[in-house]
Amino acid sequence: MEARILIVDEDPWFHGVVRSALSDRGYAITTAADGVVALAKALIDPPSLVLSDVRVPGIDGWRLVRRLRSSRKLAEIPFIFLSELC
Repeated sequence: MEARILIVDEDPWFHGVVRSALSDRGYAITTAADGVVALAKALIDPPSLVLSDVRVPGIDGWRLVRRLRSSRKLAEIPFIFLSELC
């Protein structure tokens, strides 16, 4: 089964960079520009991994990870923050 990665960031350029780096390695990439859409996509088709910025519209990254962790179906999905915040 192909690993599915959900990228959550409002910057389409970032989506493209990550997609080009990972799709050639056999990962299926799904993107969301905000946390609300990301949560909906995760509920419909749970990813193998979430890569998210901290600051995204709708539900920010911190709230998104808490929402995922509160769901039995999504609680154990690995979640990595990629952010320019220092």
